[in-house]
Amino acid sequence: MDFITKPFHQEGVVAGDLSQLLLKKFLIDKNLLSTKILEKERLYRTIVNKVPELIFQLDESYKIIFACPAFRQLGNDPDELVGKPIESILDPIDEESLDKVAIN
Repeated sequence: MDFITKPFHQEGVVAGDLSQLLLKKFLIDKNLLSTKILEKERLYRTIVNKVPELIFQLDESYKIIFACPAFRQLGNDPDELVGKPIESILDPIDEESLDKVAIN
């Protein structure tokens, strides 16, 4: 039986092995980072959901994109606040305070 063989170059094998090892290390590191990020996200989500303070996030047009469960203390459903302008939950006198905060 005849075989056709490809010339063997040690450097190519070593380079291939090295690239495989680097790829495996990259994937392991990526997985570890993803796990750490998920753990931190769970921690912060737990804190935000448990504290009695009002925590919210606004978009660039001052519409609510997140409201924590503490808003229920004021009779507001946090999910229903999403998409509403922040002015909808502020007293008119507080709108001046919002302008000051927005500048800072």
